[in-house]
Amino acid sequence: MAICFFGSYDRGYARNKILLDGLAELSIPVVHCHSSKGFFVPRYIELIQKFLKVRTKSSVIFVAYRGHLDVLCGFILAKIFGKKLVFDIFYSLHDTYLHDRKSIAVHSFSERMYFLLDTVNCMLSDHVIVLSHATGKFLCNTFTISRKKISVVYGGGNEKVFVPHQKSPNRKKVIVEFHGWFTRMQYPEIFIEAAKLLEKNANIEFWLIGSTVNYLKPLQMLQQEKPKNLVYMKPLSEAKLAKKIALADITVGHLGVTQKAHVTLSHKMYHGLAVGSVLIAGDYEATKEVLIDKKTCILVAPGDSGDLARKIMLLVKNTALREKIAKNGYALHASKFTNRQIALSLVKVIRELGIVL
Repeated sequence: MAICFFGSYDRGYARNKILLDGLAELSIPVVHCHSSKGFFVPRYIELIQKFLKVRTKSSVIFVAYRGHLDVLCGFILAKIFGKKLVFDIFYSLHDTYLHDRKSIAVHSFSERMYFLLDTVNCMLSDHVIVLSHATGKFLCNTFTISRKKISVVYGGGNEKVFVPHQKSPNRKKVIVEFHGWFTRMQYPEIFIEAAKLLEKNANIEFWLIGSTVNYLKPLQMLQQEKPKNLVYMKPLSEAKLAKKIALADITVGHLGVTQKAHVTLSHKMYHGLAVGSVLIAGDYEATKEVLIDKKTCILVAPGDSGDLARKIMLLVKNTALREKIAKNGYALHASKFTNRQIALSLVKVIRELGIVL
């Protein structure tokens, strides 16, 4: 029996691609029930039509990212045909739009609707997949969800794409990179401020890779501060991004002070580990589930550009420490966060629901 990937998910998005590649490695069959049509009626009609063709082949409906508006349809089909419904929530819409993007107001109609949507989605699902134990705790406390319904399937760096590259032995500068979508959770302005603080250090170069749609503060700050040691690059293709990250010596993870930042293990963190770069990570509850300070990463106080600058200088001056952390981080990713390992975690969750694959 196969896992039915269900909803409006993007197969190319990192979370889904890693799971699908890992399941293929494990020879676990997958059937796709996908729709990219508009919300509700047209999308649900297409999803129902597609599911009817594969229902006898699938034993579980897996609502993949981003499927927050697809859970209801999956729930109806699961009840009619006696299937289990597993939802990969990835993140809370309520928390993201209220606190991280700040696109809805407190006590507004939109805020209530997003809160209701997150709550109902978790209630309707037989099981909910999260990215960290910290995320699971947050969901339980915020939406009154039973802890028994939640399991962790960590993310990863996709070792098929993000691989180490040989760095030039003659390079005199230490390269520090920060990549990703510019949001309050990512908080790239801290990176810009740290670059400005270390502007007089000729042996450090900063790479800022990414952009934004609605959070303009980072790019505005970049125009104002203009650190001479910082090179800005617009979003790159996955292959080009992987090479850039691998050429850097240090990768800086998200460093925001939002609730989402505290409970998230972002893909960019795994990218740094996968390519053998030294990861500087925020000192969050979620981070410390999988990483150890000065062993597999360097922890830095969230939102603190001064601390970030100090930790960068620590690594620049201590080559042995830098090499040790890079080696340990790469080994950690290779042992626990490969596509195969992540897919195995999902398969384990599904089998524990009594489902045969």
